[in-house]
Amino acid sequence: MAGRSRAWRLRSTIAGAAGSAAIANMTSERAQIRDPRVQKPAHEIIVAQRREISEMRYLIEEVSEGEIVQSIYQDPPAEVGTIEAALNNTLISTLDPSTMPEAEADQILDPGPRCTFNRTPEEHPILWAAQDSGAAAIKLNGVLVPLETTGETETGGNVFAAEGTRVAVAPLGEEAEWRSNAEMVFELERGLTAGYRGFWSCA
Repeated sequence: MAGRSRAWRLRSTIAGAAGSAAIANMTSERAQIRDPRVQKPAHEIIVAQRREISEMRYLIEEVSEGEIVQSIYQDPPAEVGTIEAALNNTLISTLDPSTMPEAEADQILDPGPRCTFNRTPEEHPILWAAQDSGAAAIKLNGVLVPLETTGETETGGNVFAAEGTRVAVAPLGEEAEWRSNAEMVFELERGLTAGYRGFWSCA
């Protein structure tokens, strides 16, 4: 009962966040902002909200099914250093796959039929996979990362990996709806795990 109540509260949060994202998106488009100083943060807000909604939809189902964790990855404490050290420092907790236009996927994948995972229909995919070769690609921290197929999930999905990371995509089956038909779980060996609900399609 507590799990259902917690899931209901999370779903209410998602509904409010989705409404805010839609308003921000619509406001930005209607304003026809041309100043890049304003366009940049407006776009970043929209992208962040879409990502967070996708992640929250995944977490809602985890919590609903009793998958409760006691701790999550935390970055190490800050240290005194230089500007150069700061620019070279990557905070693992803030990493997640970025959207990839097709032109970026083309730098890794050969021409041919592909599958993609999108967090929302409005944005570029965060995972590209070749149907024939087993190759795949994500963008992480501004770097295009090649992946290779390493197996299947328990539900018949696909598992891709590179040194230090694993990406699994699984269809939702009977749980599929207009808001999502698959989930993707991104893992780093350093301890970070992030899941998203979105759309897996092949063409």
